[in-house]
Amino acid sequence: MTDFSELLVADRGQKAHAVHLVDKAGFEAWLKKRPAEDRHLVEAQRFTGKSGFVVLPRGGDFEVVGAVDDAKKLDPWALGALSAKLPAGTYKLAEGAPGAGLWLSRDNGATFTEVGKNIPGLPNGALDGDNPYWIARIDASHFDAGTAYVSVDGHRSDDIKPYLFVTRDYGKTWQSIVNNLPAWGNIQVVREDPKNKDLLYVGTEFGLYISLDGGKQWQRFMNNLPTSRVDDILVHPRDNDLIIATHGRSIWIADDITPLQQIATTATQDAVLFDIRPAIAYLQDRQRGQQTGGQKAFVGENPPRGATISYYLKSAASGDVKITIADATGRTIRTIDGTKEQGINRVNWNLAPQPPPGRGQGGGFGGGRGGVQTVDAGTYIVTLSVNGKTMTKPVSVLQDVWLNER
Repeated sequence: MTDFSELLVADRGQKAHAVHLVDKAGFEAWLKKRPAEDRHLVEAQRFTGKSGFVVLPRGGDFEVVGAVDDAKKLDPWALGALSAKLPAGTYKLAEGAPGAGLWLSRDNGATFTEVGKNIPGLPNGALDGDNPYWIARIDASHFDAGTAYVSVDGHRSDDIKPYLFVTRDYGKTWQSIVNNLPAWGNIQVVREDPKNKDLLYVGTEFGLYISLDGGKQWQRFMNNLPTSRVDDILVHPRDNDLIIATHGRSIWIADDITPLQQIATTATQDAVLFDIRPAIAYLQDRQRGQQTGGQKAFVGENPPRGATISYYLKSAASGDVKITIADATGRTIRTIDGTKEQGINRVNWNLAPQPPPGRGQGGGFGGGRGGVQTVDAGTYIVTLSVNGKTMTKPVSVLQDVWLNER
């Protein structure tokens, strides 16, 4: 894991100030001295998890949740690798040094070294002074403390080429990993997958791309995602969904990206059954779930309820693909016909046992609180049978304990 006492801080081509505070009165007095055009630098930024920031709302109270010595800019993108919350206390307010570039601290912010000058292949002066090339995103590796990914955005200088770099030695040297990305499309965001160090995601002006080999090769990963600028990317830490924030086309979610994270296991296999995410046997609240009609009611598309079973086929199956679900005693409770296509296939089990003859395999039966009779909570065994081979994975079915906890 990355040692989060090692920070990366970037300035996006604007004058910078240190982000230390004394108290509300001292802060307000300092703020009054600043030109109006500089005050955007101290807008409220509140982050959770392993990031600690000074929270500075314009107007009203403010809260100190962290601080950085000699930070070049208080910026929600540039401080993406900031450390955990620092101890509460009194921090002095100080003018920061002007400048731009890419800055590294390995002593929890006590000192910084400019490492942007080591980046090859940028236009002359791209990170100097007021040149409007921005450090669009910094992503510190989850696996190696010396590794980080940086994207540079030059569209404000009419340069929409992609600039993407990786360092594996704390910024001493950098390597371009643009490779076969399209020649046009400035990069807004780069992310390393939290479970697979070779799986990278990039959001450009024109869409989403992934690499399965650490940036050596890229492929467009859109499916039904509309063509749009991708501004941010997140792998959900609990649900393992890939969340994409676009500029103009809302937020899109690819449910459970386990197949992408485990795709390397398919290299020498004809068929692979991927790990299965725990499923929740949700209950439907018919009393509180009332809705009123009207054109202004908007509801996002939710994934189907149940367990998503994903598997890989090196080539299209010549015969039937069968998926069976058995309980802890080995008794088969459900059989599902699987798809046969080359590549990654997905089948949804709605957690219902085998329906009576004539009901079909797709839905459940019975009444119950949710309209579908589901199996009890517990661990079940999923078996994939294809081309004479079988493989198994467990799946946990969790009880819905949240219905009455609102």
